[in-house]
Amino acid sequence: MFDRYYQDELAYLRELGKEFAKAHPALAPMLAGPGSDPDVERLLEGVAFLTSKLRLKLDDELPEIVHSLLEILWPHFLRPIPSTTIVEFNPKSSLQEKLNIPAGTYLDSVPIEDIPCHFRTCYPVDLQPLKIENVGFEERATTRSVLKIDFSLINLDLTTYEFESIDLFLHGDLAMMTCLYLLFCHHLKKIRLSVPGKKEYVDLTPDMLEPLGFGKDDAIFPYPEHAFAGYRLLLEYFLFPQKFLFLRVKGFSRLRDFSGNKFTCEFIFDRDYVYATQLTPENIRLHCTPAVNLFDHEADPIRVDHERVEYLVRPTGPDRRFFDIYSIDKV
Repeated sequence: MFDRYYQDELAYLRELGKEFAKAHPALAPMLAGPGSDPDVERLLEGVAFLTSKLRLKLDDELPEIVHSLLEILWPHFLRPIPSTTIVEFNPKSSLQEKLNIPAGTYLDSVPIEDIPCHFRTCYPVDLQPLKIENVGFEERATTRSVLKIDFSLINLDLTTYEFESIDLFLHGDLAMMTCLYLLFCHHLKKIRLSVPGKKEYVDLTPDMLEPLGFGKDDAIFPYPEHAFAGYRLLLEYFLFPQKFLFLRVKGFSRLRDFSGNKFTCEFIFDRDYVYATQLTPENIRLHCTPAVNLFDHEADPIRVDHERVEYLVRPTGPDRRFFDIYSIDKV
C-alpha cells in the first residue's frame, strides 16, 4: 500500500514540475521529462517518500469511511464555499414594460488580472420602469411608526402601466436591516397605497408582504435532494445573511384607477424603529438579486492508464490559479 502512495505523490510532483517548467523555460531541462537533472529527480523522490508516509499515517485513521459517508449524505459540506454578492440592475429610461431577468443569468465582473469572475444570479428579477424617490419614517398619533416610500414611474403613467408586485432589498448595515426586517415580518399592521394630490387611498393587509429566499428555487448553492432543507437555510444564513433581506410587496394592481406617475407606499407598524433617523433611500433598493460565483467549465482531458487510484482534475484556462473546482457533474 505504501508503494501506491509513493507513486501517487511522485506523479503529482512531476506534474507540478512540468507546469513550473512551462512557466520558466530556462529551468525546463532540469524538471521536465526524460533527461532531467538527476539531483532534482532524487529530491522529488525524497519529498514523495516523506509525504507518502504522512498520507499513510493519516489514512490509518480511516477518514475514507467518514469521507464516503459525507459524499453520500451531505456532499455539499465537502465543497469549497464560492463567493457571493448582491447585484443591482438599473432600468434604462427607454424601458416601457416589465423585463424579466431569469434566475441563472450569467454576469461577468470587471476583469481582475485580465480574468473576469463569472457570477450566476439566484433570484428572478422583474426590471420595471420604476425608481425610489424618497424613504423615511414618520410619527403619527394613531400608530407607533410609519415607513413611507415614494415611487415614480419613468416616463409612464399609472393608467397605462400595469404591475402587481415590487421586490425590495434591505441594503446597508446588517444590524439596521435585520431590525427593519423584523418590523416588516412581525410588526406590520397594514400597507397603504396613495397618489400625491388624491384623498383616496388603498389599504392592504399584512399578508400582501412576502419574505423571499426561503423556497427551494431560491437556493444559492446546489443542494442534494435527500438532505434536510433546513440545513441549507442555516448554511446560507451564516454564510450570506443578506440573501434573506428581500421582500415582495403585492397588490399594486389596485392603483389602476389612479392617474399620474408618482405613488406612495406606507408601511404602518405597531412598534418603533430604533434606527429611524438613520434610514435613507440608499437602504431600500429595487431590482436586486443575490449572485454566486458558480459556473460550468471544462477540465483538461485525462488519460486513464489504470496505474493510479486518483487522477488530478485541472480546469482548462491560461491560469488555473483563478479556478477552484466546486463539483464534477459529468465525466
